[in-house]
Amino acid sequence: AAVDLLGAKRAPIVLVTSTESDIEAGALPMGTTVLRTVAREQSAMFTVSHTAAMFLTARVADAVRSGCTGDLGAVADAVEAALGLEPEVAALADAWHAKRALVALGAGPHEASAHEAAIKIAEAARRPVRGHAVEQFLHGPQVQVQDSDAFLVFAGAGAGLDRTREAVAFVRTLGCEVAWVSPVDAPAGAYHLAVPDVGEALAPIVEMVPAQLLAG
Repeated sequence: AAVDLLGAKRAPIVLVTSTESDIEAGALPMGTTVLRTVAREQSAMFTVSHTAAMFLTARVADAVRSGCTGDLGAVADAVEAALGLEPEVAALADAWHAKRALVALGAGPHEASAHEAAIKIAEAARRPVRGHAVEQFLHGPQVQVQDSDAFLVFAGAGAGLDRTREAVAFVRTLGCEVAWVSPVDAPAGAYHLAVPDVGEALAPIVEMVPAQLLAG
């Protein structure tokens, strides 16, 4: 329905979909560009296709304005490096198995990672989980935190870093465990899941990998 509406408005459309999608180009509005990612997945989390779709979206942005997303060529190696965190994430999953709830936090571009991590963990692990922007968390939901909660925090060297550190410092005073997914050094007491630095615009593609591993 969204595609039909855009077609009626003669808006340019780029459709990102699976290689096995039954969408036929001839049935789409004239001028629609179809970008296909990967075969349909078995996992309900759509981990590989989600990563591929984010990367294709970044390529579209780069095509509109060259260089606006950063170094796209660095993403593949960064994702591979993030996949190397699987043993650490598996140990974290074992340690957090009995936690009351998981909370994902992120500021700026990393907010998207917090919300997506919550979706992935809910889909795969069937665990109580919430995702918040850092500012949203600090202005209300923080009153619900208990020491049996665990936090998955996404951050980078951008404008939201200081407030993200403040949020971590707060939950640490309550005794909560924190996993810090970032190329930036972790705050005191947080467990550092170090991912390569690809810049903040591309960071969600890379930092979601540990979250997907944790969900699985």
